[in-house]
Amino acid sequence: MMKVFRKLLFLLLLFFSTMLSAQVFEADGFKYEVIGDKEVAVSDIYGEEYHGNIVIPSTITYEWETYTVTAIAEEAFNDVEITGIEIPGTVTVIGGYAFCDCPMLKSIVIPNSVTLVDVGAFQDCSALESITLGSGLTDIKEEAFSYCTALKSVEIPAGVK
Repeated sequence: MMKVFRKLLFLLLLFFSTMLSAQVFEADGFKYEVIGDKEVAVSDIYGEEYHGNIVIPSTITYEWETYTVTAIAEEAFNDVEITGIEIPGTVTVIGGYAFCDCPMLKSIVIPNSVTLVDVGAFQDCSALESITLGSGLTDIKEEAFSYCTALKSVEIPAGVK
């Protein structure tokens, strides 16, 4: 009886460790975290080809599964030398400090799908001159655009808290 229990326990541990290891993956120059059923957050970039202007895909296929990119994780592009970024209309959340200290980021268009720009999301983006906020935005957390010294003005949609 004890041997059967140990084998069952081993199989369960193996199963759960396999599931946990599949929670983060790399594809097409980005790292992703699985955050829901067929949903991922882009959590990092890798490789020289992603300096400059980058484009986040709306979907990504990994190991025969297609995931929708619905978030940009906390600190995903922190201190990266990007000049621009295209965010797909599938993203609903920009995480805390996601673009913090990106000294070359000049402009950003936040699509209508985004409802939350979290704490310090664009903090210390000293070259940031232009921000277009989507109409779906309802919540901008503190210091989201602090120390963006090149930023002249921002038009905040009516429904924002």
